Amino acid sequence: SLVYVVYASRGCAKVAFNCHESAVADFDKTLQLKSDDAKIHFLRGYAKYKLEQYEEAIVDFDRTLQLKSDHAQAYFMRGRTKIELEQYETAIADFDKGFQLKPDDIQAYFDQGYAKYSLEQYEEAINNFDETLRLDSGFVGAYFLRGIAKCLLNQHQSAIDDFDKGICLYPNFAEVYLLRGTIKCLLNQHQSAVDDFDEGIRLNPDSIETYLLRGYAKYGIGEYESAIVDCDQTIRFEPDNAIAYNNR
Repeated sequence: SLVYVVYASRGCAKVAFNCHESAVADFDKTLQLKSDDAKIHFLRGYAKYKLEQYEEAIVDFDRTLQLKSDHAQAYFMRGRTKIELEQYETAIADFDKGFQLKPDDIQAYFDQGYAKYSLEQYEEAINNFDETLRLDSGFVGAYFLRGIAKCLLNQHQSAIDDFDKGICLYPNFAEVYLLRGTIKCLLNQHQSAVDDFDEGIRLNPDSIETYLLRGYAKYGIGEYESAIVDCDQTIRFEPDNAIAYNNR
């Protein structure tokens, strides 16, 4: 009916303009008129996901798949929603089902990799990030997370290589300089680590951990006075930091 078309079209437009709460209201009215519309259930689920109404979103994605079992994006969105609920194992299963229908979804490979990473399945997570980067060599988050996974597997130099690539694409992420500098300390590359910590502090001058680790790295290259200054700064931020007192 014309009324159905109006509500459905208006809801779609609201999703496009990120008016998700109002979109849900329109989709509610749409589904009162036609309850078996897979597309509208999917879009309402997406809007609820954006509103962080994760349990309700899953209900809509379930209904979408009951009506249209080959809806790849419904599997992927249900997987993403389950990640938000920390239901990682069933999220991984949803992504697998989605890949059977759409095997080249870049974001889905990354998201499934994140779920595997969260389950400490680091080797399998790396495989996902490899595929993400095969499909899109500019996917910055895949370099960063793959680097962290490799670090946790003690693949330190390979982790640094990933951080290098990620930083080339996105040089303003302070946390990555902290991570790369920390690995360099483990490899006794203290001067290079200091350079990373300098940049991390430039980007985030309130990072207690970066001051602490820079002091450690400076100690490693014999810059003792400067190391003490970093320990002092750590203590100013966090007066009960026992490691900073011990290092000083």
